[in-house]
Amino acid sequence: MARKKPRKAKKTRRVFTREFKEEAVQLLLDGHSARSVAENVGISTNMLYRWRSEQIREAGPAAYPKYACPGEPEPLPRM
Repeated sequence: MARKKPRKAKKTRRVFTREFKEEAVQLLLDGHSARSVAENVGISTNMLYRWRSEQIREAGPAAYPKYACPGEPEPLPRM
């Protein structure tokens, strides 16, 4: 008789509030290392960097000039 393989429990995705994400990203922007912030809040460093990118994208480059993506330079005003 063949044995059935035990089923593995399904992993559920964790859901984080917007405030939690903002606080974690703020710790990163305040100068804490990504590794220490990620370990303290229980996430991966990749997730932390993804949250940072999302916040920058939503807020616009003016909110975080250090992390602004270099795009096309604005044209100089004509005189």
